[in-house]
Amino acid sequence: MAFNLLFPTPVWDVEPDDENEKLISEIQKEVSSCITKIKSDKDYGSLSDFSDGDEFGTVGNWRESNSKEFSLFTDRNVIKDYKLENLQEYIKSKVEKFINTLQWTYLEDPDSKRMRGKEPNSYDIELYNSWVNITRRGLLIDHRHPHFQISGCYYHKISPGMGSIEFKCPNTVVANGAFPSGPHTPERIALMPKEGSLVLFPSWLEHAVGINETNEERISLAFNIKIN
Repeated sequence: MAFNLLFPTPVWDVEPDDENEKLISEIQKEVSSCITKIKSDKDYGSLSDFSDGDEFGTVGNWRESNSKEFSLFTDRNVIKDYKLENLQEYIKSKVEKFINTLQWTYLEDPDSKRMRGKEPNSYDIELYNSWVNITRRGLLIDHRHPHFQISGCYYHKISPGMGSIEFKCPNTVVANGAFPSGPHTPERIALMPKEGSLVLFPSWLEHAVGINETNEERISLAFNIKIN
């Protein structure tokens, strides 16, 4: 009898390599210019709720001075607003590969509700919103991104000690069960991305940001994807 690990959760950590070295270099330049402008313009609306870089003071301080608070449902889109074209195309190309690898069944069914009026395997990738995370401390708050299909994060500045991204087991009965955790049945899994890494995952997957134990800024750009 086969030993099966059922119901896998797809998470793709796309690391920079020799093939995309030049492109990642261009993306890093784009993002660096974007961050510089956000700081100089004090564009607090482009930051997430837990950004806490020294330039911004505490989250409470910039919230009090700005009536528009960040929300996962905002139409603010830093990647589009700041014309990060290389990053946008890179994200879309990897999302397309992610979808094709997963082989979503509804895409091949012309009678399915989502595909009505479309050719099989045809879809549009919409970068619905995106925002910047700048943290010196980081917060370990479990959250998910409802109403989207795919979420992700591009890591502009990160190194060991700055905090990983941690994913929580999506099986809701684990916390109430007596089945012990282990290498094949973990309650949490942490990934430590590299600079230039892109991590994609289902939007329903609960995750958190690890504590930044350094005195340097940890900078990333997160986003939500809708498949139309």
